[in-house]
Amino acid sequence: MSRLSRLAARAAPYPVVLEDVFFRALQKPVPIAELERAEVVAVVNTVLSLFYYLRVIAVTMFKPLEGEVHMLGTGSWLTLLASGVLLIAASLGAEAGLGLASALRFVS
Repeated sequence: MSRLSRLAARAAPYPVVLEDVFFRALQKPVPIAELERAEVVAVVNTVLSLFYYLRVIAVTMFKPLEGEVHMLGTGSWLTLLASGVLLIAASLGAEAGLGLASALRFVS
């Protein structure tokens, strides 16, 4: 059995939903009247987000620079470094907290 087959056979909370939403479109086209409410919401959300983010990308990529370009100062770099360190510490702390909760039988 290949690794991909073993991964596909593993129980996951979402395979039926993924099959219904994504792979159904590959099998045969479905008229809009037959789409479920979640599928319609997903399509509308995708179109709106594409419209918004493509506008942002167009401005950042194709609009010429106006005025002076400011670089980040030392304070900004220190803030970024501190945020990264705190994020890693919080992630490791959450793992330790889950281990403690599991040991105390709060979660399984």
